[in-house]
Amino acid sequence: DLNLLLNSSWPQFTSCFQSSYLVFVPNGLLWCSMLFYIPWVLSRPPGPPLPHTPANVAKTVLSLMLSLCTIVAVLTEAGFDKNEAPYPTAHYVARFVEGRNLRELLLRDLLAAGLTQLERCRGVINLCAVRLWLILAVVDVIPLYHYIILGMVVTDVGRLVIFFVSYTLILAQLGLQAVCADLPRNYVPGACPETTATFLSRVTFSWMTSRWNRATFWRLNPRDESATVVPRFENALERSKARNRGMLSCRNDHVMKETREEYVSFSSPNNNHNDDSNEDTTESVPLLSSGNYVTYSGTEKKKRALRKRRDVRTRDQPSFSLMHVMIRTYCGDVLLSYVCKLCSDVLQYLGPVLLSLLITYTQATEDREWKGYVIAVGMLVVSWSQTVFYHQHYHVAMTTGMRMKTALMAAIYKKALRLSTEGQQAGTVGEVVNMMAVDCQRVQDMMSYTWMVWSIPLQVMLAVYLLWDTLGVSVLAGVGLLVLLVPVNGYLAFRQQKLQKANLHWKDKRIKIMNEIISGIKVLKLYAWETSFQDKVLAIRKREIGILTKVAHLNAFSIFIWTCAPYLVTLATFATYVLSDPDARLDANKAFVTLSLFNILQFPIAFVPEAISFTAQASVSIKRIDKFLKLAELDQSVVSRTAVTDFAVLVERGLFAWDVKGRSTLHGINLEVSEGELVAVVGGVGSGKSSLLAAILGEIDCRQGKVVLKQAWIQNETLRNNILFGKELDSKRYRKVLGACALTPDLAILPGEDQTEIGEKGINLSGGQKQRVSLARAVYADADIYLLDDPLSAVDSHVGKHIFRKVISDKGMLKRKTRILVTHAVHWLPLVDTVVLMQDGRIVEVGSYMQLMRRNGALAQYLHNVLSTSEDTDNEDDPEVLELKRRIMEHVESVTSTSEGGTSGDEIVFRKDNGFLASHDSPPGSSLATPDVCNAPTASPLAAHLTMEEQVKLNVFGSYARHVGFLASAAILFLFAGYQVSSIYASFWLTDWTGDATLTASNSTTAEVRERNGFYLTYYGILGAMQAVFISLYAFLAAVRMTKAAANMHASMLDRVVPITNELLRHNAVRSYCQQVRARRGDDRQHPASDRLHVRHGVSSPSSALSSLSPSPTPLFMSIIPSSCHRVLCSAANRWLGVWIEVVSSLVVFAATIFALVTPDITGSQTGLSVTYALQ
Repeated sequence: DLNLLLNSSWPQFTSCFQSSYLVFVPNGLLWCSMLFYIPWVLSRPPGPPLPHTPANVAKTVLSLMLSLCTIVAVLTEAGFDKNEAPYPTAHYVARFVEGRNLRELLLRDLLAAGLTQLERCRGVINLCAVRLWLILAVVDVIPLYHYIILGMVVTDVGRLVIFFVSYTLILAQLGLQAVCADLPRNYVPGACPETTATFLSRVTFSWMTSRWNRATFWRLNPRDESATVVPRFENALERSKARNRGMLSCRNDHVMKETREEYVSFSSPNNNHNDDSNEDTTESVPLLSSGNYVTYSGTEKKKRALRKRRDVRTRDQPSFSLMHVMIRTYCGDVLLSYVCKLCSDVLQYLGPVLLSLLITYTQATEDREWKGYVIAVGMLVVSWSQTVFYHQHYHVAMTTGMRMKTALMAAIYKKALRLSTEGQQAGTVGEVVNMMAVDCQRVQDMMSYTWMVWSIPLQVMLAVYLLWDTLGVSVLAGVGLLVLLVPVNGYLAFRQQKLQKANLHWKDKRIKIMNEIISGIKVLKLYAWETSFQDKVLAIRKREIGILTKVAHLNAFSIFIWTCAPYLVTLATFATYVLSDPDARLDANKAFVTLSLFNILQFPIAFVPEAISFTAQASVSIKRIDKFLKLAELDQSVVSRTAVTDFAVLVERGLFAWDVKGRSTLHGINLEVSEGELVAVVGGVGSGKSSLLAAILGEIDCRQGKVVLKQAWIQNETLRNNILFGKELDSKRYRKVLGACALTPDLAILPGEDQTEIGEKGINLSGGQKQRVSLARAVYADADIYLLDDPLSAVDSHVGKHIFRKVISDKGMLKRKTRILVTHAVHWLPLVDTVVLMQDGRIVEVGSYMQLMRRNGALAQYLHNVLSTSEDTDNEDDPEVLELKRRIMEHVESVTSTSEGGTSGDEIVFRKDNGFLASHDSPPGSSLATPDVCNAPTASPLAAHLTMEEQVKLNVFGSYARHVGFLASAAILFLFAGYQVSSIYASFWLTDWTGDATLTASNSTTAEVRERNGFYLTYYGILGAMQAVFISLYAFLAAVRMTKAAANMHASMLDRVVPITNELLRHNAVRSYCQQVRARRGDDRQHPASDRLHVRHGVSSPSSALSSLSPSPTPLFMSIIPSSCHRVLCSAANRWLGVWIEVVSSLVVFAATIFALVTPDITGSQTGLSVTYALQ
């Protein structure tokens, strides 16, 4: 009954409404949600059960107490007075549905208790139960109001007591579910607090506040880790490949059928070749079904057609659509964000509707007082709800985008490792870098704007409907002007994008030269080439600044347009309204509701070109990634890995090539390596030794019977992390590996021992140290098979002897492992189990050293040539190695000098058990005590930079103002202040306009109304022109000066980078400097637009520091994926900041509304002005 609800001294709800809608709606939502929630809980992998904490037990006890209250209510209902007036039928039906009988008692109240225990047993933090209690708490406010206000206390005390007890228990349940969280038994300190956050904490992002009490970041949420995200994407990708593979098979079957039919038609006797009878040509064509060959005759045209169909089988590969794979993988997350955005949009437009009701209420003289307070509370609730849905939408969208980026980077990374030689030629390293650094980021950014595809049309329709209802047809003038500005902004965005693409060319050249300067700074200083290279960088930067100046001008024009757009649109709408009708009166309701709606509509329409641009860029990026993922891969099935085999490595009749279309590199390879055997592979340069290791790894193309580079791979990490390579630290094994790889003496001279930060490409390590670190990494990995490509080439002789004894030999750490050693140190051959000699890509001899020497074959000749050549250049300083070489030379000469190839009496010196490996176990200097490297404190330069970044000092702003120019900075601030003053005064002028006594009086004549409207409209337009002048001067002056500051700051940074000392370079990564140049390249150009809106918050400093100081994406991701997770700051920091800022703004709106209600004699214009400003 709306009349009873709205026109009473208090809002009264009928008994039928309370007994039907307030029962059917919450219970219907409960049962509908249970149909999806319970199967989801049961189907998800169970987590560790939550412990029996007092809060958890209290939740179950309170549910049982509610069940008891329901039983009492049922018994009370059974004792109704029979003389009492009969209740409506809906009342009794509601009793059944609501749970005031034993059946619903077992199905609703006990369901809540069971749901609590189900979530506890499955390790689920209260996700659904809290929503149930929230709905019941909100719905039961009306019965509470009914019992208290309308006098039910006197008529039925028993029912009142039961209700109050039940409602108190519901509020207690809501408080426990919303505030108290149960930590799982396996909770690890430092884990992401979102995993254990309560409902209230997740809604308000309060779990982020724990970050401010720590100096480091927590771990990623498990659902966002690569270990969770990547398999999910890969499974969808494999399913898509399998589906398309089946479709391809069907298509090939169809092609085979056409091929046979066409062949038959070519070979048919009835087929006359009148024109080309003299051009009879034969060709052998494989039948696709059997692989046999047939010969046909026909014209060249027919042969080409047949070849085209014949090549389908070899040309087509199982394909897939990356876009479809992403949709299948993330459609659920995207739809969830869309639902939140839909709720946010609808609630956003309720604000102007409530504002209209509030202005109407303040203008009314005889309205109910309670209506104003209901409107105020409604505005507060709507604002809070809109904030919750809006930021939940962005949080889900941005985390989904982050998962997309993670999955795509992993797919690109794995694809890069599996590319064949042909694929590597099609996809260069630069393309891989750009895809991981740029394209993946564009896909992530796209998720923040995809909602515009459907949200902008929805918002436009809602806004136009409400505006039409307010001003009528006059609204088309404002909406039309707003729509006309879209192509203007689109053209500006197109021009900016075109200039940015042109700027990318020069920026890439500048970054390339900067990387060369910093990487080769030692050489530049040696030859005094610093000035020459610095001039090259400045010349490129000059061209870049020219393009950036044009971009800044376009950006300034865009700022001018969209800053003035709201005012121009409002001015056009009001002018059309008052000029189209001489008797039109612009009151506060129409003016401020229209202004509020246009303010809301401005943002989505202004972002249309940007959204189109971002979507187009993301589409191009997805196509680039899709093309890369479809490049040819190595055949992974060539290398068979099985636990049941007689040999650790077995190659049979191998024919391998680096280039698919080129000549074979290895021919007729047959190799058998038993488990635990030490095999030495020797041969001349280019004989195929490294190619043999690559073939064993399956990294080159196998044509019958298949690439790892030889150089050391050193990360920009600590020495310990370079060795552990993501594995857990075993202190005993770690110290043993350091000693075996002769790294113990090096730790004593490094400033931080094994916690020393290793520079880019191991710049602060010698070649031998880098080789030993790589060897230590391999030894610590504890693999079954080791392929060693000349690991002793970069170390001294005595260190090489130590490594061979302690690591490689049959008495070293790898004595029980299968080892294939490629080496040019032929003096170790007598100490290996098997020698493999390669020449011209073929294995010419295989056997033990003594067996091959007795044959006096290719190995003996090879050793004679190598040892004879190295006699004059041999600078060995280790006496034992020199003695071993001398004996081998004598043995070789004795063998080659006798035609029989018999052994000499010195054969015994080459036995592996002769004691050679037992003497002098350590190299010089190894007697130093091993430092306690496992407990050394970690000190990373990145952490030091991060700490520095978190504290932005005032002198930084002073330095920036100096580069901009103090006079220019003062002028920029003055112009912006002038714009703000004129904007504020325009709002007050609008208040005077809508509150003018002549316009509000009912007896005013048409001439008076026209005169006053013309007066106010003229000055309102003048104030708009003043705003346009101020903002245009501000935007263009800021654009010019900020671009100039960018050039000055870059030149200043370059002046400081080039003279950098070698000592400083040793302790800072090369990419750190280049990353600073890249990361800061746009900050100076973005300040003009951003400084007028907000001040840089300390919240964003840590994440910005990580973004700019962390290594570039490809080296970091390709170094080690798991250890990079702790470097990522959850994007919820912005959501936390946004939620609480908007909560404060909602309180401001509420305060303004209450102030308007309690202030006597306040006009509708003043109310509209105060609330409109609060809403902004």
